[in-house]
Amino acid sequence: MKVFSLATLTLKRNKKQYMIYGLTLIFAIVIHLIFSEFINNPYLIEADRARGIDDPLGADIPLSMGLPFLIILFCWFMIIYASQYNFNKKHQEFGILFTCGFNLLDFIKYTLIQMGIVFIFVLPISFILGVLSLFFIHSKIYPYLQINYSIYTIMPSTFFTTISVVIVIIFLIGQLHKSDIYTLMNDENKVQAIHFVSLKKMMMYLLIYLIGFCSIITVEGNLINYIPPTALGVVGMYGLYKYLLPQIFLKNKKNLKGEQIYICLSHVGLMIKSTASLIGLLTLLITVLLPVLASQNIESNEFVTGMISYLFIVAMVIISILYKMNMEKKNKMKEFNTLNKVGYVYSDLKKMLLKENILYFICVLVIPLPYLIFMAREFILMNSTMLFFYSGLFIYYVVTLLICLLLNYCVGKVQLGGQ
Repeated sequence: MKVFSLATLTLKRNKKQYMIYGLTLIFAIVIHLIFSEFINNPYLIEADRARGIDDPLGADIPLSMGLPFLIILFCWFMIIYASQYNFNKKHQEFGILFTCGFNLLDFIKYTLIQMGIVFIFVLPISFILGVLSLFFIHSKIYPYLQINYSIYTIMPSTFFTTISVVIVIIFLIGQLHKSDIYTLMNDENKVQAIHFVSLKKMMMYLLIYLIGFCSIITVEGNLINYIPPTALGVVGMYGLYKYLLPQIFLKNKKNLKGEQIYICLSHVGLMIKSTASLIGLLTLLITVLLPVLASQNIESNEFVTGMISYLFIVAMVIISILYKMNMEKKNKMKEFNTLNKVGYVYSDLKKMLLKENILYFICVLVIPLPYLIFMAREFILMNSTMLFFYSGLFIYYVVTLLICLLLNYCVGKVQLGGQ
């Protein structure tokens, strides 16, 4: 059978998998189109900026351009994560093709054909949905900001930027898949080792976290003054997620009673370690960005753009965490399969899976909580409206994270049932 025929045949047979992949691509490209318009539209960029109380001139924080640009970067990462996740689910398929005589060039053709077919359907749908979304957003934002401009006008540079970026992303995905295929063909049985860091390095991150926390207690005045200590604290939080917590969960389990909690902590340690960068970004958003948003005039372009950006970027980062955890799930399911063979029943494995997700949720939520509590003190001193605004954004973050972990649990439960 020719490569093209085989590629289209397997695409049809795995249409559910490719539909999920296609929907993720559509979501990312639509978001990219929307926020490219935010950057390129001169009516949505103005001169007002968040300013600190200590400096009359203040430090400009261009939310109307900076946050949309950050979201655009995350659209790239989301597409790459989704592509890597989709590729990882095809390892068995590629192994069969390899035994049938496929070489590196055949694999590249096979992957390009499937990617090409997906993008042929995805791109038109993405642009149609993106344009309709912009019409809707313009219809809401323009009257609120008193902008007299047609809601049906979209900057040409928005389309040019999005198309250019999609072309670059497709090229990057192709290069990544080429490298992955080569690795799969040559290092099929390679096992990744877990490396632990020294106690001194872990204590350094813990100290940074505590210094940032002590600094935030003494902060008074404008909300923007919280940014330096919280930014320092986020560095410490990243170290706790990346090094300290995984080391505690993976190594220091001498006094534990029961093998189930032992297994759960091991899995939670690996989950936290693999998603530490994304968790670090989440803590940055909720501890640094919230005071910046709260300092804005609610009738300004900066506030509206910042709010929309916050809502989208939190959702995108959490979706990326979900993809990352599912990329690591293949090895975990093998372990659960082994546990099932040595006597663990389905209900035991389901309980372990639930405990893992609960522990992960608690770890992600608890570490930045002291910072958020002391920042909430400043909102209480200001007025109840500011506290309501702050609480609403934090609840949105918690609910979105909870939905992500429930989805991760449900996916894991389905995979357990299919073993």
